[in-house]
Amino acid sequence: MHSNIIQLLFLDSIKNRIEHLETYRIDHKLVIDIKFKKEQLQCLICQDQMKFHSYRLKQIHYGITSFEAYNIQYQSRRYKCPTCGKYQSEINPFGDKHKNISRLTKHAILQDLKTPQRTFNDIATQYYLSSQSVIRLFDQAVDARRLKLGRILCMDEVFISKKRKSPYACVLYDFDSKQIIDVIPTRHKNYLNQYFLHIPIDEKDRVNVVIIDRWESYKDVLEKAFPKALIAVDSFHVIANLNRAMDRVRIDTMNRFKLERSKLINNDMYY
Repeated sequence: MHSNIIQLLFLDSIKNRIEHLETYRIDHKLVIDIKFKKEQLQCLICQDQMKFHSYRLKQIHYGITSFEAYNIQYQSRRYKCPTCGKYQSEINPFGDKHKNISRLTKHAILQDLKTPQRTFNDIATQYYLSSQSVIRLFDQAVDARRLKLGRILCMDEVFISKKRKSPYACVLYDFDSKQIIDVIPTRHKNYLNQYFLHIPIDEKDRVNVVIIDRWESYKDVLEKAFPKALIAVDSFHVIANLNRAMDRVRIDTMNRFKLERSKLINNDMYY
């Protein structure tokens, strides 16, 4: 039975390390509980023999099929060096350090992402993950190179998620070609300054106009990065600000008067 599970989960490479394997269900999720054989570890600092200290529960998402969600969990042994006091955990054979998604699952997700018809939501549903987790894996694995800057550069932000350290990303857009040049992970001023410093000067000098909204930080960054370019505010934000200003004047004017139903002004259609 265990040998069939080991083959099904592609664990043949570590089967000699497995001491015990048990399967059960928790909240409609299949759990594969594994216990590894005890190993002798040497301290990486002083090369002395380490002694067992404690266990730490590790839970790894291992959804490599679309049939159901399941996790691998195991008690990872922690060792302590009696000489220098250094702690060390046994090697995690399923994934990277401090990560709860297995390498095999990551590989399967990235393979599926190569199909143009597949979406982040579609793949997240298949592997029982959140869409943000799939997007994060894609961003970590794929180094998408930016396009060359054009004659007219548009710059704006887009909301990503409240859970991110920076909820907004910055989008660079070529006005002439109607293509996205790059998506910068944050709109923070210092990050943008560093980003534009890495773009060659001759490429930046080809930019004649940069179109932005009225956010002051964009203006400060772009004046340094594109000293020869004209910085303009896009018409959408100009009109939106004008409409808000006119609404504010209209509301303030109306609030100056205490309306009385008996007055003729209440029947004025233009009031």
